[in-house]
Amino acid sequence: MSASVTEWLLNFGALGVVVILLVIGELVPGFSYRAVQRALEKSEKALEVERQRNADLQLTAMMGTKAMTALTQIAEDRRASETA
Repeated sequence: MSASVTEWLLNFGALGVVVILLVIGELVPGFSYRAVQRALEKSEKALEVERQRNADLQLTAMMGTKAMTALTQIAEDRRASETA
């Protein structure tokens, strides 16, 4: 640390340290921290909802695929019975 920074810290003491920590972003005000935490919780809940929707859509798509396969099989069976 240079002499001027050391002198500055000695002159301003704890308040100087707090100001430096605020400026470099290591120390944040409580209201700011709580706001970020609330936003993070909302995002996590929204992500959970979207994951559930995705799982539901995948299940629906799988059921649709099975239905199409069954209809195709029925159509082939009808064609085979009509030609025989």
